[in-house]
Amino acid sequence: MKKLFSFLMFCSAASGFSQTLDFVYKNDFTDRLINEKESYGEGNKLTLKDGYMYCEQSKDNYYWCIAERIFIDYEQDYEIEIKMKPYDYDPYSAEFGMIFGLKTVNMFHGFVMRPDGMVRIGTEVFGQNTPYLNWTYKPELIIMDKWYTFKLVQKDKQMFFYINGNLVYQKKQFKMLGRWFGWYTNSKMNLQMDYFYVKQNRGSIKVTKDAKDLVKEHLSGGVNSPDKFETCPVLSKDGKSLYFKRMFDAKNDFSSDEGTPALFKCSADTTAKTGLAAKVKVTSGISSPSYISSVPDGAGFYAGEKDNLKALSGSGINFLNEGSGNVDYNKTIKFTAGNSITIRHACISDNGKVMVIEGNGEYEPTGRDLYVSFKEGSTWSEPKKISSLNTKGDEITPFITKDMKKMYFSSDGFPGYGFTDVFVTTRLDDTWTNWSTPENLGKGVNDMGYNEAFFMPDTSVSKYAYLASTSGHISNKDIFRVKVKVTKEEVVPLVLKGTIVYTEGIPHDIKMVEIVFKSKETPKEKLAVEKGTDAFTTKLKKDEPFVIHLADTNYIITEQKDLTAIGKTKERLVEVRVTKIKRGESFVLENIYFSPNKTDLLTTSYPALDLLINAMKNNPKLKIEIQGYTSKTNEGEAFNLELSGNRALAVKTYLISKGVPETRIQSKGYGYSKPLFTDAVEEHQAKNRRVEIKILEK
Repeated sequence: MKKLFSFLMFCSAASGFSQTLDFVYKNDFTDRLINEKESYGEGNKLTLKDGYMYCEQSKDNYYWCIAERIFIDYEQDYEIEIKMKPYDYDPYSAEFGMIFGLKTVNMFHGFVMRPDGMVRIGTEVFGQNTPYLNWTYKPELIIMDKWYTFKLVQKDKQMFFYINGNLVYQKKQFKMLGRWFGWYTNSKMNLQMDYFYVKQNRGSIKVTKDAKDLVKEHLSGGVNSPDKFETCPVLSKDGKSLYFKRMFDAKNDFSSDEGTPALFKCSADTTAKTGLAAKVKVTSGISSPSYISSVPDGAGFYAGEKDNLKALSGSGINFLNEGSGNVDYNKTIKFTAGNSITIRHACISDNGKVMVIEGNGEYEPTGRDLYVSFKEGSTWSEPKKISSLNTKGDEITPFITKDMKKMYFSSDGFPGYGFTDVFVTTRLDDTWTNWSTPENLGKGVNDMGYNEAFFMPDTSVSKYAYLASTSGHISNKDIFRVKVKVTKEEVVPLVLKGTIVYTEGIPHDIKMVEIVFKSKETPKEKLAVEKGTDAFTTKLKKDEPFVIHLADTNYIITEQKDLTAIGKTKERLVEVRVTKIKRGESFVLENIYFSPNKTDLLTTSYPALDLLINAMKNNPKLKIEIQGYTSKTNEGEAFNLELSGNRALAVKTYLISKGVPETRIQSKGYGYSKPLFTDAVEEHQAKNRRVEIKILEK
């Protein structure tokens, strides 16, 4: 890029003020580089040596900007200070100084000078310059080959600009464009950087009482690398594997673009630090994840696809099967009424019904906020802001605990020790928008750097939490672990309330059901069905997966629905739909899923098929025909007949693999010959794509 940074800039203060402000950001370049950066220009290089940052610009007629994203409450007093020394430059053309309020390369404020004593301050928005101070000669600033301290102070709605303690300009407060702050060079020259400070009074820090014994520990072995960027730690459901995202081939050169993010996996051995990490082989989709997040069933995790533009409008959050490395697109996150926010991270609750999202609906200087969305059948509700937690700053990387009572997240908007700190908050009601005042996890977890992506495990499988941090001497983000207290799971009496729903016109004769738990250690339980209400109830010792079976062989279960209210922890509500087993009768087998336009039976279909298998085993004389149907497509009748026939065959094959004799099962495809709906409404066409069961013999 040509040297079109006719840099205009704004604001701030001076050495004459006696106010005491806390560090919001502090980098002395003694042990780390910049972590969150925006870099513009070519031919540049950063080097960290002996407590200094060296910025080398090797090309003439190019500018270079390096900045860090920092939260400042622009309504309150603040200070920005940078100390630098130029060398190897042309004193009559070289420009250097401070850049602030930067949104993009075309929208920024600038406070710059030349070594010959010329100073300029102003704003540039897409090539339109608004000068506050045009090039002005300041002979007192001519100190060739010496250190220059640029200082910007906002005090009482006034902005003061200083160089080496000299007030060069004063102006009323004006609007910031963005949240990036840093420094700027122009043309072929080098800068030696001593420090970069940002100060503002944020108030007192509220530390959680549980912070006393929390200490983070840097992971060694093959997890963290000296020139890479590791973040988004996610523990597998069994606690044995740690997944994380690795990106950035930094090499102390921040002019290069970010490297392609990749998924990695290592052993999460709690007796040692960790072993070598290996790249996760993804055979389809999500080759470049922007983040990863755990899922309730433990079969894999969700990943935001960096290169999928739909991720910015509400889709593109896909499910990656841990075992196969394949993306299950039937589990892709979709929103019922659309989504207007940019999704940057997400976490789904343990019951799979609530999702808390990090996103932003507006651009700079608005920060990133937390939103909540609820499962509505196969889709999710439009994300709603969690106003009780959002500040003017960034609230990022939410994590919902297993019991769904607490949430961890990181923020730079609440008082803290570092650039971003980890906080914990308690949910106050079932709206998921009302939360307690966030509490800081303390100095054992938080420090002057970035601390984020906190993952609190199920303490029954792991005694370590994980997070990403720029702590200490480590460059870029690395993964740390924190030993947490292992508490015994509280035994809460759970009430199971079930209702049997009959197909219209058949008698209500079922007197007994059986609850079968997924855990083999938990014995089966028979429950009486109340006459008149068709209800059954029992107390559960703990909340674990189960299915309902029928004791009456004259009926068959067509669908089981979990109607448990979001956030409820004291009862489980189940609806069991049944029909009479009668020769010639047909019924739709709900919740059977295939890959789009394919015959691959998805694993999400297994629970519904297992109910059919149970009925077949309880009724040894029962014979059925599996009927496949499609919606109307452009591929034609022959394609639909073949597709529906092969799908019916796939269901038959699964039943046979589970021990049902082949002589009791027929399968046939009917294509689009018997549609339930003939209109073009997608919801209705989806219902046309179905599997029906016809009773041949009883």
